[in-house]
Amino acid sequence: MSFIVNRAELARAVTVCGSMVAAAKNKDAAKRALLEFDGFNLGVAVCDRAEVWCQFGLHDPIYNEKTFKGKTVVPTKPLADFLKAAQYETVALGLDENGTLTATSGRYSTRIYGDSPLNYPRPWERLNLEGDKDAVFFEVAAPALREAIGKTANTTLDGHETYNLNGVLLSPDTRPNRLALSSCDGERFNRASFRVDPLAWEAARDWPKQAIVSAKGLRELGKFCERLKAVRLAMEGSWLLATAEGAAMGAALLDGTFPDDLMFPPDATMDYAAVSRKDLLDSLRRVSIVADKGARWGRFAFAGDRLTLEIANPGVGKSEDWVASRHTKEFETALDPAALAEILSAMKGEEVTVGFKADGRVYRISSEGDESYQALVSVPGESAIWR
Repeated sequence: MSFIVNRAELARAVTVCGSMVAAAKNKDAAKRALLEFDGFNLGVAVCDRAEVWCQFGLHDPIYNEKTFKGKTVVPTKPLADFLKAAQYETVALGLDENGTLTATSGRYSTRIYGDSPLNYPRPWERLNLEGDKDAVFFEVAAPALREAIGKTANTTLDGHETYNLNGVLLSPDTRPNRLALSSCDGERFNRASFRVDPLAWEAARDWPKQAIVSAKGLRELGKFCERLKAVRLAMEGSWLLATAEGAAMGAALLDGTFPDDLMFPPDATMDYAAVSRKDLLDSLRRVSIVADKGARWGRFAFAGDRLTLEIANPGVGKSEDWVASRHTKEFETALDPAALAEILSAMKGEEVTVGFKADGRVYRISSEGDESYQALVSVPGESAIWR
């Protein structure tokens, strides 16, 4: 007896689940997928026990009168490779008493040896994925959520030179009917928001604790949202849950409190400059040709009607460029060209506003053309005064 499944749907399930493998803390579990056949349903799941899990539910579109049942755990890579090579719209799956999976598409077939599913972690079995008083789901636009995740990703990447909070705060925005993602790496604080309906905003305000989502889990949520129009979110226990179109995933919530001192400073305490986003981004790329770890910081000087950018590297050379600028006063400070370029690349709008604290050690980047995103950058004391 075989189970017939749509090849494209199974391929997406295996691809999304398998994307968790590379960075998984629990390699033994995450590099293998749990397949559960229950009548005419197939569940495909991968779990990194520590941070994230993903589960897809698929149906047999042809022989739904069969009661094909069984479980196995197979490596994700050979199954994904088979689905890429298969050319037919459907795939037939078979399972023997030893847990060996047979996959067939036309003349092409492969056998993948399976393991016992008894010890495979299943955290979703203890969770309510339908929603009740303990897990209230609300719907958000998947493209908007994915865009916000992308805008905060540059401060959650592993291996940053400063400390890494390794978590992203999901919270109600100060503006009504918006949720915000906030991330920090010790120098940069990114905040990206997206619109939600009033019920979603109120539901998030009632969360019993801060929803600090693991950075890895949030990146996987971004992949989960690909090709989706909407996704339902909820917080239950130590997990942020997401469901859509027969699929579900959980991203671990971190214990702790997001730093309160990472709030954006009041506008009254800042001086401002307005520059073309594209011109500034192009200028940063030009002067960065001499930058490296030994010359990370550069000069950021406002004078006359221009912003002058300069990077000097004793071992390589010196680059200087300028762009037109409108500013409230003349001053100079340090800058990290790579960090600023990442921010500008994620931002929309033709013109950006750069706001500086009086001591020149904190600057904020925003754009009237992108109300959903702002970034706050802290300059270390020894770098704030150009030498």
